[in-house]
Amino acid sequence: MKHHVKVRLQSCQLDAEGQEQRTENQYDGTWYRQGPSDYLVYQEDGVQTTLKWDPREWRLFRRGTDLQGWQVFRLGESLESDITLQGSYLPLMTYTKRLTSSQTDDGQELQMEYSLFSGPELIGNFTLIIHLTIQEDTAHG
Repeated sequence: MKHHVKVRLQSCQLDAEGQEQRTENQYDGTWYRQGPSDYLVYQEDGVQTTLKWDPREWRLFRRGTDLQGWQVFRLGESLESDITLQGSYLPLMTYTKRLTSSQTDDGQELQMEYSLFSGPELIGNFTLIIHLTIQEDTAHG
């Protein structure tokens, strides 16, 4: 069953110099389960973002006019991924420190902590908290 959800994305980035940047955004999305995995699909500034997660790993896919990329996250592992931004290819590596998913009264909360590298260079340490709030379907009411 597909659920229409409000997606509240909180992000905290600590760059290699120790500067912190926090953001919070809200989007409309769709959340559904297929087999052992959950999927979240939403539009973020003209980029379609899909997050697939199960207890073992999370996969993040982004596709837009100027941006295409994917990342894989597995607890305690360094995994390669890549992004193409305005035609420039950038190989990346993620080291995942935390992946949690928990039910809430009105949906789900996902939390992830990871370090992002480009080659040997640390881009930053990231903490993401994703709140999914199921919206009532008024079209069939």
